[in-house]
Amino acid sequence: MKITISTAQGATLYEGEAHDLREAVERAVDDRVPLPRASFAGADLSGTSFEGANLEDADFSGARLDGANFEDAKLDRARFDGASMRGANFESASLVGASLAGASVASSNLERANLEGVDMEGADASRANLERSRLYRARAHGASFRAANIEKSDMREGDFGDADFSSANLERCDAQRARMRHANLSGANVERSDLREADLTDADLSEANLERCKVDGATFEGAKLAGANLEDLEGTFKSSKGMTPYRG
Repeated sequence: MKITISTAQGATLYEGEAHDLREAVERAVDDRVPLPRASFAGADLSGTSFEGANLEDADFSGARLDGANFEDAKLDRARFDGASMRGANFESASLVGASLAGASVASSNLERANLEGVDMEGADASRANLERSRLYRARAHGASFRAANIEKSDMREGDFGDADFSSANLERCDAQRARMRHANLSGANVERSDLREADLTDADLSEANLERCKVDGATFEGAKLAGANLEDLEGTFKSSKGMTPYRG
């Protein structure tokens, strides 16, 4: 049957014979047909390959994309609000300014993905791999990164207030000026990360590993530090006791 891929405004981007939408999408991708502003809202495209596709400004709101492959795809400003993308592959994909509010990327691969300015408020990224990803100025208030691998990622100036990083790996991250008020980092590995001028007011850092972190200008007022490893911290940080120089 004939399947049409169109924008929300009804403009046709691709039309061809296929058994279902998934097959039509993969044929369009294989033929390198650009699909900017394509509307897939609410569609079930689990397991579909979008590898290398141009999907800028596309709408995947509420879609089911579990196990889908977006490797190297261009997804700038795309909308994934409320979508299910468990176990999906976004390796090296560009999601600059994309919206994943309330979406699930649990157990997904986002290694080296560009998530600059992304909206992940309330998203579930638990057990996801975000190694070397770019989360610069990301908005992830209340998101879950529980047991995720975020090693060597760029988290500068991001909003991670009330986010759950418990048992996550944040080793060697650049989190300068990140806002992590009330965040849960209990049991997290933050070794050798750059936390200069970061705001960790009232954060839970119990049993966390902060060895060799740079903390100059950081704020730890009201933070829970019971059982935390604070060896060899570099810099002067603000705590409930005032400005605390620490060079352990």
